[in-house]
Amino acid sequence: MKTFWLWTIIPFSLFVKSPDFELLSSSVKNWTGGMQGTGGGRNYRIELVVKHSSNKLIFSELLLPENQLEIKIIKNDLVSKEITFSKGDTVIITASERILPDYKKEKALLQYDIKIDEGSAVLVYRKRKKEKFFDIEAFENSKSKNYKK
Repeated sequence: MKTFWLWTIIPFSLFVKSPDFELLSSSVKNWTGGMQGTGGGRNYRIELVVKHSSNKLIFSELLLPENQLEIKIIKNDLVSKEITFSKGDTVIITASERILPDYKKEKALLQYDIKIDEGSAVLVYRKRKKEKFFDIEAFENSKSKNYKK
């Protein structure tokens, strides 16, 4: 079981144990740039079945231990930050994290003050204007991709 240290910014009651969707899978794929010094990154993929339509449920971002990522939603090969979906639809959420060499790194400005364990993440979403947080305890590792020049 994961432990979260929550500060006054986010009340404990906003973390949901029974979310408004069913999590089917969560995976991460690491990648490495083709030229020295370009760094690499991670591509996150979360597949779920929604229990409400998009007019009631809005996904906003993915929180990692040291980063906050914008997400994209995929449904029927359409990709956008905002896609309409219906109750029972399978939706895929993706997010990309760029990892630069240490000399190029900048400290991320985090909007939420949550302690997140390494290897896990928190999916932020709104249901009827109420912000909620869902803990994704682990990601399955997909085969890494190395790009060569």
